[in-house]
Amino acid sequence: MLADELADDYVLGERVAARGLQIVLSPNVVETVVAESSFRSLWWRELRWARTIRSIQPLGYALSFVTYAVPLALLHLLVSPFRPDGWVILAAAVGLRVSAHHAARRAFGVSAGRAWAAPVRDLLSFVVWASSFCGRTVRWRGYEMVVERGGRLRAERPEAR
Repeated sequence: MLADELADDYVLGERVAARGLQIVLSPNVVETVVAESSFRSLWWRELRWARTIRSIQPLGYALSFVTYAVPLALLHLLVSPFRPDGWVILAAAVGLRVSAHHAARRAFGVSAGRAWAAPVRDLLSFVVWASSFCGRTVRWRGYEMVVERGGRLRAERPEAR
């Protein structure tokens, strides 16, 4: 049953592949708009996504911290504040992140968006990544659930609003 799976789409794909059928990705670019009404709801959505990925690929997810150049550059600057290379590394990380944002938007033909927000997004994503290791609870459609080993869900209680 897929209803108890945190990563139900992933499990469905695994089942299709196990039957020897081919899985193909759509050539269409799907744009996701996250329009949460509060930072709290955004936080819980992001944490659910992070814990979903962590449940599917734990080692790869744990090692994905290397993709957060801006937060890592900031950490380097914090631990060695008197080294001049820290500022150069931070400037390079921010510049590359903004450039990557523009390149991706151009390549996929989507609106320009807010390039200045890309480094801020990296910071949020890094905090979510780190927080995903501190617990196994997710919130989904008004329920608080525990992610068990293997990505199965166990409902705990209705979410307190």
